[in-house]
Amino acid sequence: MLAPIVNYPLTKASLNNNSTNHTMTTKTLRPISAIAQDISNEWSKAKSGINYAAKPYLVRLRTIESINDTVMFETARSVILYFLSNASTFRGGNAKVLKLELKEHLK
Repeated sequence: MLAPIVNYPLTKASLNNNSTNHTMTTKTLRPISAIAQDISNEWSKAKSGINYAAKPYLVRLRTIESINDTVMFETARSVILYFLSNASTFRGGNAKVLKLELKEHLK
């Protein structure tokens, strides 16, 4: 049998309860330019080479340090999104990890 759902009222005392020690871990993100350099190195080793549609965005990514930067009239966020949408042929090796690293900057 399932236990009934109990709604406990939130009080100031329950919100400030120090009996449980919650620790938050912060993840340090690498600069976007460093990730872009690794992508260039990895992708240029492939037989097909760097995709022509993704290349201009990859070049722009090399000049971006954080998500708050802008390149020309584009935000870093839009450059990352456009790169990821054009980088579907970037596979194998560390491709998945490097793409996930870029996605972490979008959060």
